[in-house]
Amino acid sequence: MSELPRPCPGPGSLTVSVDVTAALVTLSGELDCCSAADVGDVVPVLSAGRSVDWWLDAGGLTFCDGAGLAALLDLREQAARHGATLHLVGAGRCVRRIIDLVGLADRLPVEDAVPRPRPLSELRRRPPGSRSRPPQPV
Repeated sequence: MSELPRPCPGPGSLTVSVDVTAALVTLSGELDCCSAADVGDVVPVLSAGRSVDWWLDAGGLTFCDGAGLAALLDLREQAARHGATLHLVGAGRCVRRIIDLVGLADRLPVEDAVPRPRPLSELRRRPPGSRSRPPQPV
């Protein structure tokens, strides 16, 4: 009996960097079926930081497939579950193209600029009952 080839024969070509203070995740390389799960690994780190805004810099991505797009959408949902908003910034043509092709530009908008660092006091969640922005639609 022959063995089927593994879909991901070697180490992935995705680099994930996290700046906890700024709640900034930087992705570079290929975001595909072999590396999509790596994106979810940042959730515990970001949620522990208690920021109301999670920033994902996708400017270094050279490829994104359907599994990669699903990972970005899942990260957006995880952010919402933790009371945060995911901001996708700096995405290049390959990421913008797949978002547009599947019609998700309204659910996963791409912002142009990476945020400037803010003081940690501004990144902390506000106490329950206080609002700094209008409630998000469900």
